[in-house]
Amino acid sequence: MDNDNLAAVEAMVGRARAAGLEPRASVEPLVHYCRHHSVTEVPDPYYGGAQGFEHVLDLLDDACAGLLEALIAP
Repeated sequence: MDNDNLAAVEAMVGRARAAGLEPRASVEPLVHYCRHHSVTEVPDPYYGGAQGFEHVLDLLDDACAGLLEALIAP
């Protein structure tokens, strides 16, 4: 998810709260779980050619491993 997607989801959460609903979960970028990459969003790989897609796969691999560690941590 890039920052535009995150803003759209956060806006939905804000509308739910305004309607009197309290979300049961939080929303955060997957890249917060990266252990080896320091990025704030997953970039759109479309214009980066094959190298852009490889970079996104590297980010997702790193972030998913970090998320798994966070989920199984005591």
